Amino acid sequence: MNFDLIGMIETNVNWTHDSRNFLHSAASLRFNNTARCVMSNSRANPDDTYLPGGTAMITQGKFSGRIIARGMDHLGSFTWMAIRGKKDIGVIAITAYRVCQRAGTKSGPDTAFTRQCIQMREEGDKNPDPRNKIFENMNEILDEWMGKGFHPMVMIDSNSEITERNLNDFAEQNGLHDIITTGREMEAPPSYARGKKRIDFLLGNDHIQRAVINSGALGLYDGLKASDHTMQYVDLNEKLLFQDDTFTPMPGFHREFKLHDTKRKTHFQETLQKRYEHQNIVKRVNDLAARFENKQHLGETDIKAYNDLDDEIVELILSTAKR
Repeated sequence: MNFDLIGMIETNVNWTHDSRNFLHSAASLRFNNTARCVMSNSRANPDDTYLPGGTAMITQGKFSGRIIARGMDHLGSFTWMAIRGKKDIGVIAITAYRVCQRAGTKSGPDTAFTRQCIQMREEGDKNPDPRNKIFENMNEILDEWMGKGFHPMVMIDSNSEITERNLNDFAEQNGLHDIITTGREMEAPPSYARGKKRIDFLLGNDHIQRAVINSGALGLYDGLKASDHTMQYVDLNEKLLFQDDTFTPMPGFHREFKLHDTKRKTHFQETLQKRYEHQNIVKRVNDLAARFENKQHLGETDIKAYNDLDDEIVELILSTAKR
């Protein structure tokens, strides 16, 4: 099997120091010492070998030389790699496993869901929801690297269809499309042995989509024999993927808080409210509305008063968003 990057989802391995070394040694032997790896799993005892959930990523060949950063989610839900091309253009690639259990579900003590719930409670979350926390955590990584001009590609076992609300919201917030089916009159086949739905996806933004040569899914057990999920694949034109002239820096307003960032959103609202009160905005808007109410035509003074107040409000919003 030849590839530049492979994402492995639900590896079910406790990635201890020894198991990490084993995978890296095996990959290096297979790929002429060019492999680079990163793994994730939920918190575990050192003696555990089988551990539900987890992910891993491997690059080899020229792609390995492009890796400038890599890491894992502290809950073990995903791994990521930042892959740089020319002039700091690059791809931020994530491999993610989203637990199937919803908040409040009773689950066994060794499941990824339970382990993540325990860890989140210890961190102060009284109502842990690992199934959707993964989107918040992935957004933190994507916000950081997309702000540097890197293009997002997410490989995910979502344990849901692409139309599920939270997954769909995550995709829309980051400009992600289903690489396998976008631009094709087709429906991808089911992606795992025990179901009739597709729950595994390769997602990318417009830039990633333009670089696609071919994409699809192998038959069940045609990829990794031990997996009960099909292997999703995409062939990318490396020149287009890292081409200079397709790089458009993210506009500044995209780097501000997003609606999913509850803490920063609340801070913005509270700060803006205080500044509105200080500038007496609400009263001035009402006074202006009353001034215009019985006028059939607005004069230049009226239009100037409206535009000045409008400019002031816009400036207050923009400057508050940057705080």
